[in-house]
Amino acid sequence: MVDFHPPTNPLFWPGLAVFLLLFETETAWKLIETDLGSLFAEVGLRSYNSE
Repeated sequence: MVDFHPPTNPLFWPGLAVFLLLFETETAWKLIETDLGSLFAEVGLRSYNSE
């Protein structure tokens, strides 16, 4: 699973955008707007880093 979440540092946006444009489809762009953590939690999955 790869989580293409929005970068918190705006300096990372250009690199992410270039990567997505070159190697990913529109689906990856939609994942940026999706809160995967919440969706996974809804079905009972959790991160190993979760307390």
